[in-house]
Amino acid sequence: GIVEAADLLVINKADGDLELPARRAQGEYRNGLFYITNQHSWWKPDVLTCSSLRKESVEKVWAKANSFWELGTDNGAIERRRGTQRAQWMWKKAEADLCLSMRQREDVQSLAIDFKEALGKGEHSPRWAAERLVKAFLGKE
Repeated sequence: GIVEAADLLVINKADGDLELPARRAQGEYRNGLFYITNQHSWWKPDVLTCSSLRKESVEKVWAKANSFWELGTDNGAIERRRGTQRAQWMWKKAEADLCLSMRQREDVQSLAIDFKEALGKGEHSPRWAAERLVKAFLGKE
């Protein structure tokens, strides 16, 4: 889930009638973070509350976020993560481009239309159909 990947959780609107529920939520999230393995050896996620309406604790949120950024930059973790993300984005883009190219080919589209009915009847598996589409695209069938 998203909490498992969070480096900092911020509960806004901790003011008025929502101040007490925000503090309760802060405690619950902090307790929950106890059971989640840290993403970084150099950082412990935290949960902060703030009120942008009353301009309370916003500076603490920024200070904590900046602390994370400075530590991660100084130890090289931010750049390593960005490098990993760039490689992941490369593969996602390549997959999307290949898929688009396949969908634009009339012969592959024709097969896909034929396979759709067979798949609907359970005559073939999606894996079987996908393998044949790829082979047709690559000219191996």
